Amino acid sequence: MNLFPFPTIRSGQSEFLDDARRVISSGKHLLAHAPTGIGKTAAALAASLEYGMDNGLLTLFLTSRQSQHRIAIDTLRLMKDVSGRNIIVVDIIAKQSMCPRGGAQRLFSGEFHEFCAREQRAHRCKYATGEDKSLIEDLMHTIYDVDSLVRLATACEVCPYKTALELGGVADVIVCDYNYLFSPVEDTILARLGKGLDELIVIVDEAHNLPDRIRDHLSDSISIFDLKDAIKESKTLKGNEMARLTHHLRGMTRIFDAFGKQTPVGGEIMLTVDDLVVRVDKILKEQLEPLDFDAFVRLISAGGEKIIKDGNYHSALEHLAAFLKGWPANEGASVRIFENKETPRISNRLLDPSILARGIFDHIHASILMSGTLYPEMIRDILGIEAERSILATYRSPFPKKNRIILSVPGTTTLYSKRDEMMYAKIGTNLNTVADIIPGNLAVFFPSYMIMNAVLQYLRSSKRIVREDRGMSKEDKDGMYDLLMHLKEEDGGILVGVMGGSFAEGIDYAANALDGVVIVGIPLSPPSIEVKSLIEYYNKKFGRGHLYGYTYPAMNKVLQAAGRCIRSEEDRGAIILMDDRFGMQKYLDCLPPDFRVIISDEWAEMLKEFFYQSNQKLKD
Repeated sequence: MNLFPFPTIRSGQSEFLDDARRVISSGKHLLAHAPTGIGKTAAALAASLEYGMDNGLLTLFLTSRQSQHRIAIDTLRLMKDVSGRNIIVVDIIAKQSMCPRGGAQRLFSGEFHEFCAREQRAHRCKYATGEDKSLIEDLMHTIYDVDSLVRLATACEVCPYKTALELGGVADVIVCDYNYLFSPVEDTILARLGKGLDELIVIVDEAHNLPDRIRDHLSDSISIFDLKDAIKESKTLKGNEMARLTHHLRGMTRIFDAFGKQTPVGGEIMLTVDDLVVRVDKILKEQLEPLDFDAFVRLISAGGEKIIKDGNYHSALEHLAAFLKGWPANEGASVRIFENKETPRISNRLLDPSILARGIFDHIHASILMSGTLYPEMIRDILGIEAERSILATYRSPFPKKNRIILSVPGTTTLYSKRDEMMYAKIGTNLNTVADIIPGNLAVFFPSYMIMNAVLQYLRSSKRIVREDRGMSKEDKDGMYDLLMHLKEEDGGILVGVMGGSFAEGIDYAANALDGVVIVGIPLSPPSIEVKSLIEYYNKKFGRGHLYGYTYPAMNKVLQAAGRCIRSEEDRGAIILMDDRFGMQKYLDCLPPDFRVIISDEWAEMLKEFFYQSNQKLKD
């Protein structure tokens, strides 16, 4: 069975498709650096479904981006049309996002799940009790995206999420978020479908994001305000045990005070498990019949349950109980921190995502982890994937080399020791030169908002500046993108943002929307306790602490931002790197083989020649 949906195959795509088929049939893992344009979605889905449908295996296509959901669904529709095979597809997002109930979207995540459970228990949700077999029959023969599924199910007065899960039981492929698989077992989609890991072929799109997603998912923190909210809740509860709980929680505020005295204002300190547990035990022993730590956590949890039963959708006590219960977990593979900032906070940050990922990759049938900015060996190591079952591959961009120039501008840097007004002015002057040469839209990405703001005062261009700010809503971002597309039809504009932000990673710029991208500096993380701990941890585990915990993550952000410029084989554009460190071998070694950097004092003339004169020098 051949499910590849196109009559011709692109350069590099054939190799990727062959590797994917070989890996899946042999039950291994392909970790692929596959640049934009290679057609990795079609190749990965074709290889997975060809084997999976013949062998009774479910394909999970995991992606965190809504735009990639649409691409996967469109590709699957084409596969079905071209092959004539019926492919049963489920497109599913968060339960809350699929809920048709009025007001559901305004609840916090934890509140929504309690709201949903309570409405079902009370039989107040008509969607939860509704059934429509004809809808399932329709969904089994027509591929719908998640928005269409929600509309259809809502019209039939059936829960869209329940409908998606029911269809998932017979599906060939499910398109969903990482969290549907990379979560504690009771939270995964497998628990709901009754499937085992060995029945899965997993495709992880934008796989460079997976380690941080797992770390964030399995990390937790409490602030002094979370503790005070828990105290307020405990005061509303009746009974001697609850009064005792309030007393102990008030005592816990002294722990924040004690940590605060040890920590400079605005600073942070590293904690051990005992730093918190011993202090809590000391508070518990202040009464005649002291509780131990675990009993105290159970008492807090019981208080939280009472708060929920009293009609609330969320409980600060429940959050506190979950935090304290998880505090001793993963000792040695996580770091515990107190931050003495505007909102004092105690955090437990996971360092090692393989704590969760290893058990998944060990047991699934096969997987494809792919991204246009993947470091295959690093991702294999930090996710704990068996080397013996892994195939590491790097594919070249299929786009014409003559359509792209990559220039490095000497004499500029955002290195901390060299940051001053003279350097910011020099960067601004160089940006003005680039803006004058670039014929259309230009994007400039900085390592931080602080540096962006420092440089912007020196940006003097006739082009309109479109600026990314912290905390922008989706509507604001969509409006910025629409404005940028409008400016493309005029004299062009300048988009300014930060590496790692939505405009540097989460948006596809269609129709050659950007004629150039400038990368200002290298977004190396500040030397926080978490970053230092990550470097130390990976140095002990792999002997590659700086590379895995510091350099690669920063260069990944650089490549993601640089990749916004050219999104199709017809696009043409320039990438300008403004930092002397891009000429250092340790950073050049982090770049893909086809990312040819030209370092020259004549960069401005070369940029003019690229856009306005013959580009013979850039051809193969």
